[in-house]
Amino acid sequence: MFDTADHAYAPWRETNREARTPDYFVEAGNITPADQLRMHSSLQRFVDAAISNTVALAPEAALFDVAGLYNDADALSLKGCTLYRRQSRTDIVGACETTAADEGAIGIQHR
Repeated sequence: MFDTADHAYAPWRETNREARTPDYFVEAGNITPADQLRMHSSLQRFVDAAISNTVALAPEAALFDVAGLYNDADALSLKGCTLYRRQSRTDIVGACETTAADEGAIGIQHR
């Protein structure tokens, strides 16, 4: 296992050790797939090439959900869109967990 720290969050936490984490610091897993596409779209218009971004879907995501997201990506004029349904493969990064020792670090366990 290894730790990573967000480069915006780490300095904030360093100067605000006792403060409650503000709502604008969110984990990627808490951003809906539709909102991820909208964020992608807000940047795409300023970039000539496709932007690499993988949208993580819940394990129970159905074919209908996947089709809807690809249709949304097309409607938003995204040049590329990759979807990944969590737990569909066992040989990739398996979990992201915050640790009590360092709230700004994320422990990643490889399965």
